[in-house]
Amino acid sequence: MTRRVKEIIWFLGTCIIAYLIFDPGLTFNFQDSNIDINIHDTYFVISSLHVLILFIITLGFIVYLLRMLSYKFKNLTVNIIFLIISSLKILCFYSILKMVRAFIEMAGTTVYPPLSGPNIVHANNKFEPLYNTLLFIEVILIIFEIFVVYKIITIYRKKQQENNI
Repeated sequence: MTRRVKEIIWFLGTCIIAYLIFDPGLTFNFQDSNIDINIHDTYFVISSLHVLILFIITLGFIVYLLRMLSYKFKNLTVNIIFLIISSLKILCFYSILKMVRAFIEMAGTTVYPPLSGPNIVHANNKFEPLYNTLLFIEVILIIFEIFVVYKIITIYRKKQQENNI
C-alpha cells in the first residue's frame, strides 16, 4: 500500500470518527438541524454542518499533529496534510475572533436620549478575556505552523544534501 493511499484512509477514517462522535444516531439530517445559542437575549443559529466541519478540522488537527510528531517530520504527506488542516484551523479561529470582537464592540456603547447626547462607553466587557485567550491561541497556532514549515524545510534540505553526496 502506497503512502498516499494510507493517508487517504487515515483522513477518511478521521472524518468518519469525527462524524460518529458528532452524530452517533446517524441521522444524516443537516438541513433542518441547527444549533441555537442564547447569549444575553440574543439567539445565534448555527448550522450543524458548520459545527461538524469545525469538529472535523479540530480532530484532524489533533490526529495529524500526533502523527507528524511520531514520524518526526519525516513523512512529507503527513506534513502537508497537517499544514493544510492547521491553516484551516487558523482561519476558523480568525472567524471566531471576528465574531467575539463584534460582541465586544456591540456591548461597548449605549446611546441615551436625547440622541444628540454623548455615547456612554462600557469598559471591561465579559467577552474581552475570551477574545484575549482566543487571540493568544491564534498567535500560538501561527507560530507553531511557521515552526513546522521551518522544520520540514530543514529536514528535507538535509535529506537532499545526503542524497547528493
